[in-house]
Amino acid sequence: MGGGPGEPGGPRAGPARLVHGAGRRHVQPLHLLPVLAVDAQSRPAATLSDVALTAVFLAAIFLPPLAALFGAAPTAGLTEKRAPASPPALTGHLRALKTFPQRFDAYWNDAFGFRSTLVRSYNRLALTIGVTPSNKVVIGTAGWLFVGQDYGAVEYYRATRPFSREQLVWWQHVLETRRDWLARRGARYLFLVAPDKHTIYPEYMPATLNRVGTATRLDQLIAHLEANSDFRILDLRAVLRQAKAHDAIYEPLGSHWNDLGAWFAYHAIVKQVGVWFPRVQPLPLASYDRRWVSGQGNDLAALLSLSDLLPGERLTLVPRTPRRARWLETHGPLPLGSVALSVSEVDDPSLPRAVVLHDSFGDVLQPFLAEHFARGVYSRQNRFAAELIERERPNIVLHEMVERS
Repeated sequence: MGGGPGEPGGPRAGPARLVHGAGRRHVQPLHLLPVLAVDAQSRPAATLSDVALTAVFLAAIFLPPLAALFGAAPTAGLTEKRAPASPPALTGHLRALKTFPQRFDAYWNDAFGFRSTLVRSYNRLALTIGVTPSNKVVIGTAGWLFVGQDYGAVEYYRATRPFSREQLVWWQHVLETRRDWLARRGARYLFLVAPDKHTIYPEYMPATLNRVGTATRLDQLIAHLEANSDFRILDLRAVLRQAKAHDAIYEPLGSHWNDLGAWFAYHAIVKQVGVWFPRVQPLPLASYDRRWVSGQGNDLAALLSLSDLLPGERLTLVPRTPRRARWLETHGPLPLGSVALSVSEVDDPSLPRAVVLHDSFGDVLQPFLAEHFARGVYSRQNRFAAELIERERPNIVLHEMVERS
């Protein structure tokens, strides 16, 4: 049989040990020298790496609050379409004390040092790998961007919140009441819906956003009115779907139609106005030259703070002959408070007078429509501005709303 452990004949031969009286064993000091030598040689490098790692960690911890404190953080030009949260005031009121943590959290989330740079870098990385980094924007395919959940666009696209019967009846009542109120004042009412970009270009929406319902709210409302009312909405979806087969009519990096898409909408609007006022007829598309303007049409890229990397290019229509309409200046606060008004006039009293209520989709419609009204007053608001209508006494009121409203 073999010897015991450590003996030449044993199963594991090891270094010889010296055994002194009482059986005490001592490891030979000679075998520790190489280990100590290696440790001594590697210690400076390890120390330097530890110091560097510690420095980076401390910088990550202390630089952002210091930058926020002294206002030295660089900005990346974020465009979030909102005012940053203000520093919370700490008073002795119990309610203020209870809400202070939430108010400070909102302020710190906006004031955090290097926030713009960090948000921008995160959005750029997310865009590169095709992940939606913000609830404001949906990353589509082929480089397209769409309005996100914060604006109700995603649930509308997926048709997850259909109108109830009561809501459909309410909309019918509102539209009929407005029409009848205007009729008593000798005015027509045209209500039109600007289609969302995802309605016209669903093929560029991400496959992860599947459709749940079979009908959108606009589908429901149009079907309800056709079955229960003589009121008709001007539905622009079919016109624009047909137009997109030949030209780009919405902005790939923006949320709106371009000038060409607006022209197709304008053409449908003025054709309907011409039914009531035969002197009003749309100008042909051949009346305009097409031009591409760089650095525009990218409001969704701006929401990601990436407008410099995704500058965009907007198709515009330039009239070949001078426009007839002249625009009047508006000075200071207007009768409707903070609501901005634009006013146009054409020197032709045979044309109707109009009030146009609209959202951001109506901005680019204004130059087209202005050519057909003796006086046009354009108010960017969704509410029915009865006081403005009473003051202007128009022959027709155009009311435009985006589909997801």
